[in-house]
Amino acid sequence: MEDAHIALPNFVSDLSVFAIMDGHGGSEVAQYTKQYLPPIIKASPYISTRKWKELLATAFHIHDEEIAKDPA
Repeated sequence: MEDAHIALPNFVSDLSVFAIMDGHGGSEVAQYTKQYLPPIIKASPYISTRKWKELLATAFHIHDEEIAKDPA
């Protein structure tokens, strides 16, 4: 039940990003995530330090906060 996917092989320098949003939150959430999660990841200060656990944890928290604020 894939509603969206991200395939960015040259996201930044030597980093690629691949993800599948399975649609359990609905196709709207999957599409929203496809559009808005990559810029959050790219803006993270953890991307340059390659602290992947911290990067993903903070990116998903920020993304969750943005979804909660979005009136759509």
